[in-house]
Amino acid sequence: MPLFLDNSGNAYFNILNNYLFRTSYWGKYTEEVSAPIFEQMASNIMIPWRDYVPKLRNLGSEFLDNMYKIGRLRTTSKIISIILSDTDNDILQWSAQNIKEFAQLSSHKGWKVIVFTNNTNALYGQNVLTVEYNYRNILQAIKDSWVVLSNDIDWLLISIMISDAKIISTHVDNQYGLFKNAEFISADNDIFTNRNLLPVDAFGICEGL
Repeated sequence: MPLFLDNSGNAYFNILNNYLFRTSYWGKYTEEVSAPIFEQMASNIMIPWRDYVPKLRNLGSEFLDNMYKIGRLRTTSKIISIILSDTDNDILQWSAQNIKEFAQLSSHKGWKVIVFTNNTNALYGQNVLTVEYNYRNILQAIKDSWVVLSNDIDWLLISIMISDAKIISTHVDNQYGLFKNAEFISADNDIFTNRNLLPVDAFGICEGL
């Protein structure tokens, strides 16, 4: 396990070494690692796992505070965050029209849909609060979200780590599987998956919560 030292003598573990695929010291004999992604990271830290999940410090709340201040959200709003990354592995497979359809259904229930995206113009509409993709704002929103959806599995895993939000997703079977990763870190999030998740399916899940 490689260690790195900075100029102040602080040591850092490279938890992404032998991650997903394991090789010998010389980079030979590649084999896939099937364990949950969180378990792989914990193993690479090389210390006993004691159900400790790192917590984000000084995350702040200025993004939502401002949304409340300018009237885009109410403090009683049930927030549904949809996070759209520019990823090559889009697990959600929703078009702009799909998102607008889901937001329209949600608006009838008084739920507020926030969409974080680099393509805000494509999602302009009165039922969607569209926000530029920004890591800090996304993390702040996740912590106060009722439900989180994303086209990027990484954001769903982060949501499990830092929030109590309900997670709705297409089904993922591999090392990124939501159920086995949540089980490994003893997360209590309600997780709902569907092989072919349509907007009406996601709405129906929310309606049953």
